[in-house]
Amino acid sequence: MEEEGDNINNNEDSDVEIIPETMTSDSDGPTVEEDDTNVTQNSPFIGQEFNHFEDAYAFYNNYAKSWGFSVRRSRKVKNVKGELTSAAFVCSCQGVREAHKGPQKRDSPMEIRFQCMAMFRVSLNKTSNKWVADIFNSQHTHDPVRQNQVHYLRSHRGLTEADKADLRFKKDAGMKPSQAIKLVVHCAGGHDKLGYTVKDGLNFSTKDRAERISEGDAATALAYLESKKSTDPHFLLRYTTYEEKRLHFLFWADSICRADISCFGELLAFDTTYQKNIYNMPLVIFTGINHHFKTCLFRSALLPNETDETYIWALKIVKEMLGDISLRTVVTDGDKAMRKAIANVFPNATHRLCAWHLSKNITGRVKNLPDFEPRWKKLVTAEYEPEEFEEKWNALVEESELQNNQWVSKKLFGRRNEWADTYLRSHFFAGLTTTSRCESINAVVARYENERFCLLDFFTRYDRWLRDTRETEIRLDFESNYGVVPIKNSILKPLEQSATKLFSKAAFLLFKNELEEVIGVIKGNQTEEGNLHTYTVTMFNKEKVIQVKYNIETSDMECSCQKFKSIGIPCVHMLFVLKEEKVKTIPEKLVLRRCSKNPKSLHTLPEPSTLGDDSSFSIRYGSLQFMAQRFCLLGADTPLSYRMAQDELTAACNKLEMVKKTPAERERIVIPDKFKDVLNPNQVRFKGCRKGKGKKPLKKKRRKCGNCGLRDGHYRSTCTNPPANVVESQSDEEDDDDDMDDDGDDDGDDDDGDDDQGGQPQKKQRTSRHNTTGEPIGKSQPQQKIRARTRSKTSQQEKGAKKHTGHSAGSTSRHDDRPGDEHELKQHQTRTRGAKNRSIKKNK
Repeated sequence: MEEEGDNINNNEDSDVEIIPETMTSDSDGPTVEEDDTNVTQNSPFIGQEFNHFEDAYAFYNNYAKSWGFSVRRSRKVKNVKGELTSAAFVCSCQGVREAHKGPQKRDSPMEIRFQCMAMFRVSLNKTSNKWVADIFNSQHTHDPVRQNQVHYLRSHRGLTEADKADLRFKKDAGMKPSQAIKLVVHCAGGHDKLGYTVKDGLNFSTKDRAERISEGDAATALAYLESKKSTDPHFLLRYTTYEEKRLHFLFWADSICRADISCFGELLAFDTTYQKNIYNMPLVIFTGINHHFKTCLFRSALLPNETDETYIWALKIVKEMLGDISLRTVVTDGDKAMRKAIANVFPNATHRLCAWHLSKNITGRVKNLPDFEPRWKKLVTAEYEPEEFEEKWNALVEESELQNNQWVSKKLFGRRNEWADTYLRSHFFAGLTTTSRCESINAVVARYENERFCLLDFFTRYDRWLRDTRETEIRLDFESNYGVVPIKNSILKPLEQSATKLFSKAAFLLFKNELEEVIGVIKGNQTEEGNLHTYTVTMFNKEKVIQVKYNIETSDMECSCQKFKSIGIPCVHMLFVLKEEKVKTIPEKLVLRRCSKNPKSLHTLPEPSTLGDDSSFSIRYGSLQFMAQRFCLLGADTPLSYRMAQDELTAACNKLEMVKKTPAERERIVIPDKFKDVLNPNQVRFKGCRKGKGKKPLKKKRRKCGNCGLRDGHYRSTCTNPPANVVESQSDEEDDDDDMDDDGDDDGDDDDGDDDQGGQPQKKQRTSRHNTTGEPIGKSQPQQKIRARTRSKTSQQEKGAKKHTGHSAGSTSRHDDRPGDEHELKQHQTRTRGAKNRSIKKNK
């Protein structure tokens, strides 16, 4: 016979074959004489039959749960053919813990082995092919746990396949593992009904995440993106590798992003200030403004660094996506690498600097002048002519006395054509003056991303954020197409009604604001040259003269305020001319496609397929869970319906168990061969990081002894080495000649230091808290307070010892282990340490 067992920590004295003397044996195996009063209806008994030994374990484990103890599998017996013939199950407190063979570095875990004798064994009956109980011992050497604590016992807790699938589903939905477990606890009715502990759930989530990327984070992430092409044929994926085939550049965009950039791609804003992944790779988000004047995403990229070569690579792919559309304007934070890349790839594009970043720079460059920044902000958006702008600027600089400030007078003013509306209002920016939209996206992405996330985690969370963002656009499209903004009963009602049919809701509200200002327009001169009518107008509260040209044949209009070119909405001056010309409908040339209700009708690519997708386990699981809500609602209505629902669920589960017996594991991402050799990227150093402060491989630093300074594992309390904080004299002769007492008198020896130093007394040799290399020996802050109290007690003891021993200051040696000298040395050490700590705090 061959025996197996998992009782690893048991010694020979706790062998499960040892049975109490009350047990007897017969032809069928050992039996136990028990009191009938201890045998209940659900208690094991000798001769009990089971179809399988696992059924016997499940029965005994349920019995143990009701009695408050845990069970583990013990010895298995096999015959010569390797067939299992006997299996024993014991109380988890059976046996004793083995003694440690070496010194322990950590405290031992809680002792749970008490040589408990409780056991249940079943053996295979060849005649009936049943597993028959032949040993049952109910004697325990310990007290059972309470019923409200049973769920912490090992054999009564554990995640089932259903529990694992539920935690995976909630994690895929964006919930943190701790949040998912709290929700499950609430649904289960308490921790005791959950079936596993919170720590078990967290450990599973960590292990499951590691298993998902076991074949490589970069390779798995690329395979995840590649799999999107099955439902989105126009999905774009580009990546490059470098040394050792490590992932270098990564770019991706789906069909909706490509449709957005084809429709709204003439304006681009991008920023790289958000870096939140374990590789510190900068996340570049390219955004624009859609027809609802909301942020739309064009594409994203993970870059290895923030150099001009890197941005050129990314912008070239953007240029490829634009196709025939020419990029007209770009908004950035003023990074030099970005500026060089834009000039290289889009030389004809107008570059605008972010006003928010400039404002922050002004705060740092111009101090003690609180009025300068607000006045500068007015210059940014003011509708001045270039000559008037320069006059206002010179007045501002002179009043602020900043003529000698090189940054203000040369750099800021020298780049005025990149931040002042005076020079930029003829270019389309849709009211965008900062990269705040990119910053807001970064803030939202922060909810979906963390610096501990791997690439695969980032992409799954990024897709959820993208789905939520696009749902906002769908809602606004619905409001624009199936809702009408209330129209006032005014003389310009025909123009307003025409605008509601052409503009999106957001664009119409901007148009409506301009229309309401028509009443404040004052008409000036009017000239007619054929089909070209020219008007000069002014606003009621402004003196600036505006000129509007209108071609009555082609409906072309041009206004000197250039607001239509900058925002895309007809300005108040244009609407006034339409009123004077008695035009009742908005000319088509005044309605940009990007401001209309359906701007994507000519650009939309086929959207990713979502209907009828049941190939994913997560989708099937979520769909069934959603469908079960009504079943749960009806089943929980009354106690009778509750019992009926339980019976129906049990019957349905039994039928499904017959369909598939394999556990519901997570569907693995199949990695194509072309991605299998792609390695994870190295951690990169981003801009703003100090030199030499990058992340280095973690190396465990051993604690240093506070007495000798060594790092061999011992501490000050157990140190037997001489202290390293006393700098020894160069020779015994110098110690005898130069040492002085605290009172400054000679210690009785002849001092020839005056002769050696040319008649000047030599300075006293002082102690210093330094090690043998001359470097100060530092201490951590928590240790200082403890050691200070120890030194205080020691000093008091040494003072008392000195008082009783009667040592005086006139002794002839400092090396005779006198208590008074030790006290003097410790006092000096305390003073030296205090000065050093004060210096450290000052530097901090």
